[in-house]
Amino acid sequence: LVGGALALDLETVVRAYLQQTIGGLISVCQRLLPVGQRQASALLWHIKPEIIAAAERSRDDRSDDAFWTFAALVDIGGMRHPTLSTRLFIS
Repeated sequence: LVGGALALDLETVVRAYLQQTIGGLISVCQRLLPVGQRQASALLWHIKPEIIAAAERSRDDRSDDAFWTFAALVDIGGMRHPTLSTRLFIS
């Protein structure tokens, strides 16, 4: 939606989405593992070629059937998380 509003090409939007998603996953790793900021930044930098390659591979299948997601258990877990007595991340 934002990419369209900014008139960005689809490949740039896909790359930005992948970078942000992987950055979020690395952030979770920092909370669960002994990974510092420098290591996290280096990991994200070194995975850059794979992000670009994944964005390029996505050009091969741009049908509507390729864009979907279903993660019901993840969504349910996310809704229950604030009321749990023990939580992984308290922020």
